Amino acid sequence: MMKLPLEFSSEFLVSKQGSEEWKAMRNKVREACQSYGCFLLLVREETIPINLREEMVMTMKGLFDLLEQTKQKHKSTNSFRAYQGKSPNFPLSESFGIDSSDQIDAAQAFTNLIEIMKLMSSKLMDLNYFTIVKMIFESFGIEKHYK
Repeated sequence: MMKLPLEFSSEFLVSKQGSEEWKAMRNKVREACQSYGCFLLLVREETIPINLREEMVMTMKGLFDLLEQTKQKHKSTNSFRAYQGKSPNFPLSESFGIDSSDQIDAAQAFTNLIEIMKLMSSKLMDLNYFTIVKMIFESFGIEKHYK
């Protein structure tokens, strides 16, 4: 039985592909996917700094904690360019876009949020796509199909 969660440290991420450490983690990733269909990935602070994580969570929390009537003021007939509230089909789903780019404060607040999200998603993409997906391809011996 394998030990979960899997932990990717920054030292591991810079280890040479093909090293014994890489192969061992690659095998754990494949085993977790085959046995459980998923796995919990633990990411150390030096990989994605805690201040970035906290800033992202607090910014998103502040946005989604607004009163419903405040969020409803940011509606638009253009899909995905304003507040999209909860619907009967997706009661826990909410999204925000920006349709008021001519309002400097709104545009700047949204820009700040997007910059934080961009940085965080970039780090997660590095981890997910460029590491985990490559490991899965390698573990099945089909790395030539990885792009």
